[in-house]
Amino acid sequence: MASIGNLNVTNLADGLAKFLVARAKEELSVAFFAKFQKELEKHEQLEIIFPVTYQNLQIIGNEIYQFSAYIELLRQGFQKDLANILPNLQKLINDPAMNPVFKELPELRAVLSDGLYIAIRLKQGDHVGNAVDSYISFQAKKDSLDKINTNLYPSVVLLNIFSQSLRATNDDSYWISLQQMKKLENTTILTLYMGLVYHQIINFEKQHNVSLIIAGKTVLEVLQKADESVQAMQTFRATYLEPLLATGKLVDQRFHAIKKELREGAEKPSYEEYFELMQVSVNFISEIKNIYKAFVEDQKAKEQSNDLDKYLAPIQSFGNIYVDVNQKNYVSAISEFAFLYKNTIIDKLRKKIDDGKKELEDLMEKHQEVIAALVKYGNFVAVVAKAETSDQVKDAIEAVALPAGSARIKRATQFNVALNAYLGGHFGNEYLEDQVAGRSKWSKIYGISAPIGITISTDLHGKKGSELGSLSAMINLIDIGAVASFRTQNDSTANIPELKLQNILAPGAFVIWGIPQTPLSLGYGWQRGPQLREITISANGTENTIESSAYRWSIFFAVDIPLINFYTKTK
Repeated sequence: MASIGNLNVTNLADGLAKFLVARAKEELSVAFFAKFQKELEKHEQLEIIFPVTYQNLQIIGNEIYQFSAYIELLRQGFQKDLANILPNLQKLINDPAMNPVFKELPELRAVLSDGLYIAIRLKQGDHVGNAVDSYISFQAKKDSLDKINTNLYPSVVLLNIFSQSLRATNDDSYWISLQQMKKLENTTILTLYMGLVYHQIINFEKQHNVSLIIAGKTVLEVLQKADESVQAMQTFRATYLEPLLATGKLVDQRFHAIKKELREGAEKPSYEEYFELMQVSVNFISEIKNIYKAFVEDQKAKEQSNDLDKYLAPIQSFGNIYVDVNQKNYVSAISEFAFLYKNTIIDKLRKKIDDGKKELEDLMEKHQEVIAALVKYGNFVAVVAKAETSDQVKDAIEAVALPAGSARIKRATQFNVALNAYLGGHFGNEYLEDQVAGRSKWSKIYGISAPIGITISTDLHGKKGSELGSLSAMINLIDIGAVASFRTQNDSTANIPELKLQNILAPGAFVIWGIPQTPLSLGYGWQRGPQLREITISANGTENTIESSAYRWSIFFAVDIPLINFYTKTK
């Protein structure tokens, strides 16, 4: 056995380390894909969002350990799923898997479904004017929108009626010009125009068997009263109609610029152009707030127009997702949806729980798991889908399957297991089993310590939730402190002396406190060895080592360097 300890392991250790790291990456990558497969099966929501990916993983089945052979199939599936993410989200909203959420948040189905309808129409190349008109004709339901706000449905209907009343007669523009709008400054023309709008509203109410009421008053009653006052009609034109058209003309300008670029094919429209078009399109729909204000007299009631924002926010988010996917900014698209999911589902369930409905905690926890899986695997899907080379695919897999170690993980998670290193100084008592010249058997010791081993960690919190760092138990396997010390002092020396396995073996155990908001740690524990005590370079360049078997109790203050995170459990 002694001969084993004297074995020259300099090259062996280096080669073995490289092999172990490579194999560890392979094994963890396989484990990642197997976990991905299980998460899709566990959460129906993910299966619906990524249907092609789910199907491909089912086809691969037990051969997932050969994932590298199927990576191109998976990548193409990722691209298809992301390209169709808006229709997939529409399927998710209509799927029974979401019924428990919509039972508790009945207004949410309409908010999400209607926002998606408009975003999908815009994705298909529709002008926002046509998208709103189609929405009113085929999607909008008064009963559903009343659950959000009773003023919402009539406001959207009026937005569309006024929009259609201002349509241009040529194909160069959707709406009339601002110059043509000035004709309505003529009281006679304005009176005729308002009369036509009045009859369009009557026809709409008859066709849809509804009565449009805003703030407790019928729209027809308000318009009839306005017709009796020239000043009221002119105020309505200047305050509401002209701003509506001005916003619409911004849409026209950007919409036709993009259509021209696509038609001529000289240059593909940029992300900024699509984003600006989406932004002004959402701004046009946001004019429902001004339409609402136009039909209420009470100032306090006017201020309630902000209540309509809960309807507008998802339209903005789904529009952003469309633009991101169109420009292959897939990571941003996943981030936008995760943000929307949190705001519209998680946060609202949490509010109900805070208001006393504790029975919803399981439902909220389930959807927290969904969003956590969506962020983790969705970002992976997004990065791989955009990858153009095999190296980029490999880097994407390693980035997610082998997340870079971070001392912060210990301080922010309930449970963490990692291969860890610490590098810093130590002080303690050491017992030398072999006599070394000038040193007693028991002695104080200080120097550089660099233990490497397995850590099991949890975060620490005070009574009021304040961060107190982390607590770790470490079983260390080796300690290369002497080598680290040598390197810090002799950075230019090409090679270290020949090492034997016994020189760096240092089994032991430590309890370690991770100092909050820093990568620094304070540890206390026992370890045996390492046998290598010191490396020095003599004046003539000769390498000298001091060796002795030993064990010690010590305190160290060091930088926390996680190497590989094996397992992390979030709260």
